[in-house]
Amino acid sequence: MAFIILFSTFILLYSVLIILIIIGLTKLKIKSESPLSELPFFSVVVACRNESENLPRLAESIKNQNYPPEKVEIILVNDHSTDDTITVLKKINISDNRFRPLHLVNNESGKKAAIRMGVEHALGELIVTTDADCFVPKNWLSGIARQFGDNSFNLLIGGVKIKGINFFEKLQALEFSSLIGSGAGAAMMGFPFLANGANLAFRKKVFQEMDLKPAYASGDDIFLLQQIKAKYSAKSIGFLTDENTVVTTTPQKTFGTFFNQRIRWLSKSSGYSDWQTIVVGLLVFFANILILAGSFFVFFYHSFWLWFLAGFGLKFLVDFTILFFTTRFTNQKKLLVYSFPLSIFYPVYLFLVSLWTLFKTPEWKGRKL
Repeated sequence: MAFIILFSTFILLYSVLIILIIIGLTKLKIKSESPLSELPFFSVVVACRNESENLPRLAESIKNQNYPPEKVEIILVNDHSTDDTITVLKKINISDNRFRPLHLVNNESGKKAAIRMGVEHALGELIVTTDADCFVPKNWLSGIARQFGDNSFNLLIGGVKIKGINFFEKLQALEFSSLIGSGAGAAMMGFPFLANGANLAFRKKVFQEMDLKPAYASGDDIFLLQQIKAKYSAKSIGFLTDENTVVTTTPQKTFGTFFNQRIRWLSKSSGYSDWQTIVVGLLVFFANILILAGSFFVFFYHSFWLWFLAGFGLKFLVDFTILFFTTRFTNQKKLLVYSFPLSIFYPVYLFLVSLWTLFKTPEWKGRKL
């Protein structure tokens, strides 16, 4: 009986949370904004470590922006790469001198240090970040510029999507879509809690006031959001509602790299200070863990079957709805066919990642974090 009460309570609370996020997602409509009288100057900052294969594609997508070239600089910060990244950076700089390569000194390392160096050297007041393994749409900067026309924003969270080919990659793409959709819907409802460094825009002076908790290997995006939210309020954080600003990134190729990435993401959670982020994280965690536990519980207590089916069905329904709105926004509605497999996979993977985090030190690009 106690388990039934616990199970039902968390599923209901989780469903209420997701419904609020879904309401936020229904507001993802491009506002009819008049052209800006003066386009802002952007400094695009990218941290790079062993990205020689991906950098040319990213550079090409930035070169093709539907935005005045003289209004953009691109700062590429090398984080002690051990491949041909330095050579590639030199070639990119020669072909287009708007691309400025920088290199972290020996006593500095990691993405946070690279981003901070890039921001310190930036000429623009508006900073945009993406990752080296991404490529951006041609209206990326013009869409950001339009939304930054509202001077109340200190941080704009952008959409990111994964382009998958096989079953595993498409499952990742859909799971990633749920994360992006959750962050988008929550931001639209006024309680932002999730961001992705692959598509962020913020004010340089605001960033320089923040401490991104260097003790944590990951979290340059989440800690920035939380600290801006605490100092300037949630109203100063928005979501890029223009679907033409969604950035595309690559999936993890193996289960090992996928789990290691998620362990790296989860390892920063102990540094969270925003109570809304903590509450959301706990609700998501316990709702999924109780679904997993309930699937075993039914084999010992057959009377629990109806409770389990009702709880699982409700969770699947609200999860599917958030995926429907998000994939419509990112133009990935074909991924919805993987919704049921994801509903089975997600609780299992969340449990395993949480367990592995207790014993495994995360790694990134050949470096223990």
